[in-house]
Amino acid sequence: MLNDNDFVYLEYVLSVKDTGEVIDTTDEKLAKEKNIYSETREYGPILAIIGEHRFIDGIEEALLQMDIGTEKEIEIPPEKAYGNRDPTKVKTISIYKITDPHQIRVNKPVLLDDGNIAIVRSVSGNRVVVDLNHPYAGKVILAKLKVVSKLEEPSSKIKALVKHHLGKNKDAELKIDDEAKNIILILPSDVYQWERLSDVKKILAREIIKYIYPEYKIIYEEIYDKGTVGLG
Repeated sequence: MLNDNDFVYLEYVLSVKDTGEVIDTTDEKLAKEKNIYSETREYGPILAIIGEHRFIDGIEEALLQMDIGTEKEIEIPPEKAYGNRDPTKVKTISIYKITDPHQIRVNKPVLLDDGNIAIVRSVSGNRVVVDLNHPYAGKVILAKLKVVSKLEEPSSKIKALVKHHLGKNKDAELKIDDEAKNIILILPSDVYQWERLSDVKKILAREIIKYIYPEYKIIYEEIYDKGTVGLG
């Protein structure tokens, strides 16, 4: 059986029980068939750290009853999925509290000026009824899960985290200095100019320390050559 902090690769399909609507999947072909395909995400087995709570509670609990190569179909009640519906989260607000009023469409999401995302339920003049419940709140979710593989070696776990945060086609050169208790990471040069790179590096370091090497320091190195500086 799997345990907390295990690193596994997971395939899944999530659907709504009462309608059969597929709401999320790691299967690219199925995503296209069900019209939920997104060009901004990468499909295929996804990294899961057991107990991290990156997934809904029902999936987290199911994974603890699974092992490498096993498949499972489960029914997840709302309280272990996206929560029960809360009537107090349906509010009438001014149209000017929506960041882009031109995007207002009934039953479509909008961004509010406080940073929250809500679903528009109705519009009347300058007043808008918005629903701050999760779109699948109150729904029973069906999940098909498969644990594809489990990572054992610390270096494999670190590289999996790199790919998770930078992209599946990204890799990093890794050096582990056990004597000095240093983890040295050389990230690919094509991410050096990312605006969000400093945040990604901080998150990556935190996860390495939390799940793999609690007593080590994380050191990032950048290497520049002719190609990196545009002279190649």
